[in-house]
Amino acid sequence: KMKGGIFKRAIASCCQHVATPVLSSSGLGIFRAFCSTSIARARRANYFDMFGLSMEYSVDEKKLEQKFKALQREFHPDNFHNSDEKDKIEIEDVSAEINIAYTTLRDARLRAIYLLELRDIDVDSEGRTDNNAALLMEVMEAREAIEEAGSQEELKQLRQANRSRIEEWTAQIETGFKEGNMEIVRQAIDHLQYYNKIEEEIAERIEI
Repeated sequence: KMKGGIFKRAIASCCQHVATPVLSSSGLGIFRAFCSTSIARARRANYFDMFGLSMEYSVDEKKLEQKFKALQREFHPDNFHNSDEKDKIEIEDVSAEINIAYTTLRDARLRAIYLLELRDIDVDSEGRTDNNAALLMEVMEAREAIEEAGSQEELKQLRQANRSRIEEWTAQIETGFKEGNMEIVRQAIDHLQYYNKIEEEIAERIEI
């Protein structure tokens, strides 16, 4: 959730219908989107609100990308060179928050974790993966195959197989949210954690 004096002043401005903006920059406009007649509602703004998206697992990636670029332009440090040092620091925090939000929503696993956190559902995987012998065996075999791969073609085939698993478990997450089965979602998150690491390990060995 967004924090900081610059947010509070913007919220106070739009919620109290102050005619003169409390921020001298053009940045106030985006905060008005988060404001309503009550500060309490404004404080519930989350990453989905920030990008104008529905709070659901499936996201419009094109809209996410477009909004991200718009926010980057809105809060570029050059737009605030006349602001005082405190506001400049807070704008840097805003920019960092935008980047974190974008990274979270564009990543299948991080987006699922964030949605669970918004619902106050525990996402700690400790213990679940340790007891999942089938998953751990599959991961071990995949890593052995990477180590033993004798050509770039073999590595590309392994990458394709791993990406198919990622797509399969990403689909499981979407199904879990639609059906309200959070256990499926958490299992899929656990699987993606390992498959994403395998993807990175393969990428390190494939020649560009």
